[in-house]
Amino acid sequence: MEKEFILIQISLHEARTAYYSSLIEENKNNPRFLFSTVARLTKSHSSVETSIPSTLCSNDFMTFFTNKIVAIRNKIHQTLPTNTTELESSVSPQSLLDCSVPIDLAELTSTIMASKPTTCLLDPIPVRLLKDALSYTFLLDIINLSLQTGCTKGL
Repeated sequence: MEKEFILIQISLHEARTAYYSSLIEENKNNPRFLFSTVARLTKSHSSVETSIPSTLCSNDFMTFFTNKIVAIRNKIHQTLPTNTTELESSVSPQSLLDCSVPIDLAELTSTIMASKPTTCLLDPIPVRLLKDALSYTFLLDIINLSLQTGCTKGL
């Protein structure tokens, strides 16, 4: 009886292996399908939204983003040249944004709303949250300020 059970397990394993091997081979040019299949097989929940613990408060949220901004600023300062001569020689005249035009809310809205709703774990902000934030004018102000003071070096 135990021997039959082991043979059944081996047969199921081989059948499952053959099924998924052919499924992966048939869909080798479909990365979305492959990703979801691997996630399902490995019980990965990275594509599932994370839930926010109820113990967090607005101060925790603010602290998280404040620390994020401080870390970004520190990285920027670490990559900047240490003196003006070095800065002038590292930035060519073509890399400066000397002619940027501020965008209006309609242009910002149409651009962001045209974005795909998918989000990568590396995105600094989920697309859904970005779309929800469109009603806040500070987002438009941040983008326009960036356009007015920005530099394309490194892009």
